[in-house]
Amino acid sequence: MTDRSLVLGAVLVGVGDASGAHLWRHPDVPTTASIDIGWYIEQAREAEDAKFDFVFVVDSQYIDPGFPPHHLNRLEPLTLLSAVAVSTERIGVVATVSTTYSEPWDIARRLASLDLISGGRAA
Repeated sequence: MTDRSLVLGAVLVGVGDASGAHLWRHPDVPTTASIDIGWYIEQAREAEDAKFDFVFVVDSQYIDPGFPPHHLNRLEPLTLLSAVAVSTERIGVVATVSTTYSEPWDIARRLASLDLISGGRAA
């Protein structure tokens, strides 16, 4: 019999996204959360303290009429996760990256940089 384990990940969002468009109304969420690196770092530290394995940030560079107006007013994922990585110790940092608006070599370079900055915790 092999050892099995559960891997836990937390999605980091600021004031909401298309699936949580009204999160900005929650009294515990500052209206500037989407552009406040301290907000993301605190969320990642809480996830790390709770023994989560990774934090995840979705990349999206488009908006449609159903999205909240602030959807594009947020930090770029790999830049954001670089700050998170140097502010945490063991939690993985994971992001999606748009292949529509970036060249493959550029994506590889940015992900490799995040992996080095994080000490091998990037995905």
